[in-house]
Amino acid sequence: SVLDFPRLFFSAKLRSSCPPTLFPPPPRSSHPAFNRGAAAMVQWKVAVMGAVGLGAFLVNRGVSLLLDTLVSSPKSECSVEWRETHPLQSGTSPSVADASTAEEDVAVLAYEVPQQAMFVVETRRLNYDGQAPAATTLTTGVQPSVSVAGRVVVEVHKSEHFAGIYGRLGELVVASEEGSGRELRVQWKGRREGQWLWFGSEPSVAFNGRVVMEVHRGVTIPLVWCQTGVVHRGLNQIQWSDSCEKLFKGRVQSPAVCCRGTRVVAAGALMRFRGGLVYRIGHISDDRVWWGKQGYLSSMPAATLAITVNDNDTVALAYREIRPAAQCVLLCTVHSPTDTLVVHEHGPLPHSGDCAVVFLTPNSLLATSPGSASSPAASSSAAALQALPCVPAHSAEVEDRL
Repeated sequence: SVLDFPRLFFSAKLRSSCPPTLFPPPPRSSHPAFNRGAAAMVQWKVAVMGAVGLGAFLVNRGVSLLLDTLVSSPKSECSVEWRETHPLQSGTSPSVADASTAEEDVAVLAYEVPQQAMFVVETRRLNYDGQAPAATTLTTGVQPSVSVAGRVVVEVHKSEHFAGIYGRLGELVVASEEGSGRELRVQWKGRREGQWLWFGSEPSVAFNGRVVMEVHRGVTIPLVWCQTGVVHRGLNQIQWSDSCEKLFKGRVQSPAVCCRGTRVVAAGALMRFRGGLVYRIGHISDDRVWWGKQGYLSSMPAATLAITVNDNDTVALAYREIRPAAQCVLLCTVHSPTDTLVVHEHGPLPHSGDCAVVFLTPNSLLATSPGSASSPAASSSAAALQALPCVPAHSAEVEDRL
């Protein structure tokens, strides 16, 4: 009949689209028992093929997890001697950048104001013997990230109203030279809220003096995207690229990026059931970033990443473990021939909550954190790294391990 025609048509199309060797049609016979047996044989073959495919997938997954645990797990405790903690202003979601010179150590901090859709960019001279003067600027927005190269400051943040990312360019200038020393502040260029970049959240920025790398998490699908830009001193603005490229495979949260010279390192935390830390190493050439393959650092569930790299290609990565809840730092070295990270040491951080880290010197780290719930004021600590691993000293060990 006319009503049976669509059913017969689509049934014929489905049968013609299947490979005859994979799903052979059961032989027809006038005996009903024979037809039932042939159909059961085809169903049994399909079930066996599905079981074999599922078993191969599980075996491959188990082997990858075992290699990830054996190769990427730290082998020793981190020899980091943290100094005393100094309280700063009250804030959350910190970001820190090094703006030190040969004469003085200067840090640029960015953090959210508690219970307000605003953030502060603070310039502070590092004086561990007492409080140092600081110059602050207040801007509407959340989730700030800051990076400094020389006297040029690049800052990105998320809008307080919608999932839009803004970026702006600034310069460190001398505000005053009274008291114990000169006070620096950031003089921003262009509009106060900055230039609109893209839709997203959790932005992170890195700057090497000319090229800007900005990574963020997507809005609808939790994928991490990367956008590059070039700083033109004469125009006092950043010329951003017209599109973004996907940085990591899979669903990743809490992205972070850092750079030193032409070396770029980005990391993130996987959102799948087992979690884990992923990274990619890139090189800056022709005003763009050429990324290497994606690597894995740990298989433990983690979030809230902060990453920094020094002149010796030593990477310090701070993260928060979910189970058990703890703040940790990884010390890795970049293996240049393969663009991979080799984990050498790990250890705890002196603070709880979200943490930001930056190298002040090749053997000194600065960490900032909101502190504990009972003491919400932001705090900072300096660390002197003892026996910090470097690539030349461990090149033979790395080659033997590979």
